[in-house]
Amino acid sequence: MSNTHIDFSQVPDFEAVPAGRYDATIVSAQPGVAKSGSPKIDLRWKIEDGDQAGRQVFDQMSFHPNALWRTKQSLQAIDGRTYGKGFAGAVEAEDLIGQHATIIVIVEESNETDPATGEPFPARSKVKSILPYGSTPAAAIGAAGKK
Repeated sequence: MSNTHIDFSQVPDFEAVPAGRYDATIVSAQPGVAKSGSPKIDLRWKIEDGDQAGRQVFDQMSFHPNALWRTKQSLQAIDGRTYGKGFAGAVEAEDLIGQHATIIVIVEESNETDPATGEPFPARSKVKSILPYGSTPAAAIGAAGKK
């Protein structure tokens, strides 16, 4: 194993993406299985513009029966023609890559503590909802904070 010199003083601290509305593109969609045993797709959204352009936010699409309402809303916002009201079939993770939508991001404080330091883990960005690309509903923006 080779030694690699690094200088952590040059590495910025992690900061959550601020709450707000962002036009974003899915750059990664990985199928998996949740702790509950239900299928899921882990999504990585890349923000397209503004001060946060290029930053990424992680999300999860769950296929647990209790979460299908959100999955339905999300898929219809991402691609309403394919995943319309009467959709029945398989959702392929790779078909989601490159899709655009507007995401509403909130910032959640951690309830967990880092066992090594005793300090709380940093706050994290969370996708609260997914809307059709370019959406600007006042209710969603007011709930999450303005972009």
